[in-house]
Amino acid sequence: MKYLYVLLLLSSILAAQPNPTTGYPQRIADITRILEKDSLNDPLRWERLTMQVTLLDGDWVYQPFSQYLNAETNPEKLGIKTYEKEFERIYRNYIQTGDFNIVNERNFYHQRGLYFMKTRQFTAAIADYKQLLASNISQAAWESQHFTFLALDMLFNIYVIGNDFTQALQTINIKLVEEQKRLGSRYYSYANSSYAKVKLFDKFDKREELITYLKQLSKENFEYYFEKHQDKNTNLKGVKQLGYSHVVLLIRYLKKYESPELKKYNAIYRKLSKRNRMKENLTDNDLKTIVAKI
Repeated sequence: MKYLYVLLLLSSILAAQPNPTTGYPQRIADITRILEKDSLNDPLRWERLTMQVTLLDGDWVYQPFSQYLNAETNPEKLGIKTYEKEFERIYRNYIQTGDFNIVNERNFYHQRGLYFMKTRQFTAAIADYKQLLASNISQAAWESQHFTFLALDMLFNIYVIGNDFTQALQTINIKLVEEQKRLGSRYYSYANSSYAKVKLFDKFDKREELITYLKQLSKENFEYYFEKHQDKNTNLKGVKQLGYSHVVLLIRYLKKYESPELKKYNAIYRKLSKRNRMKENLTDNDLKTIVAKI
């Protein structure tokens, strides 16, 4: 699928870059020595805390369908309960007082929510990310958009890890609506979120809902392509290919579930495809005829 290829490409590029956290342990040690003589230096205290949270338990939190959960992240066992005291100090001195020179509310709730999430304190993490979401979801600025999507992603991940299908589905649906509203395209720019919703249905074995949703995605992408076929500002080739990718994914799940509909969609796939890609010589009328069968 095109957007998956893009993700894999980006992942390989990022993997080849120097790890920005490599210098964190030394920087943390340096700050700790400074704080021993200057205990009121809260800007350095906050810098150290964010680095400590980043290093804590890797990046599993950004992969909600991963099975990786390290039981040894218990804050008591690791001796990191002091992190919570540091967060409380920053909250009391700056967030509660409205003094945002050191840290703003958005970053504070994200960092503390991330700490709670990494230490499996999911109820506390949910509370912080809901607080972050509430302060951003009605705002239009780019920073607000970033933190809105971030809060929704993290809440979705927590609910998936906690096997709460209802809340996870509600959260990903909210994100899809927000992406449509903020990014201006329901069909191409939100591909990653729609794929996460497919994975959610699959994880919880919601077969009927998954198949129905993929049919809907396929049809809507192609309808969007027809709607915008003369719009030079729309990546028509990308939209068309994404619709095709949804058909391919649909067929994979029909095979997995041994669905009686497989024969029909295999026939649709053969008419659409050429060497694992969409036929470039399909006319719009040909495509409409094929899509009508979805």
